[in-house]
Amino acid sequence: MNALVNHEGHKSGYATYWELTPLPGRIICDMDKDTTMKTEAQRVLQAMSPAQKLRAAERLYHSARQLKAAALRAEHPDWTDEAIRQAVRMIFLYARS
Repeated sequence: MNALVNHEGHKSGYATYWELTPLPGRIICDMDKDTTMKTEAQRVLQAMSPAQKLRAAERLYHSARQLKAAALRAEHPDWTDEAIRQAVRMIFLYARS
């Protein structure tokens, strides 16, 4: 992967596929749109019942695990399904945020 360089010339990580591949009609971040999206998201969340919020959080958690498993499969095509499951388990077990 290509290293990213920030506006000060320092390496800031690695570019993802999406950063290297412009999409047709791709929207560049606009602060007004970002603020609008936050308020829209807040309205949606406020309208949800606690049970709906819990279900949404569960879906997000399981989606994150599936995405991590897919990334590990792409990175390590020789790993077995069990090795992928164990790696995902360990990653989420010790994740900090």
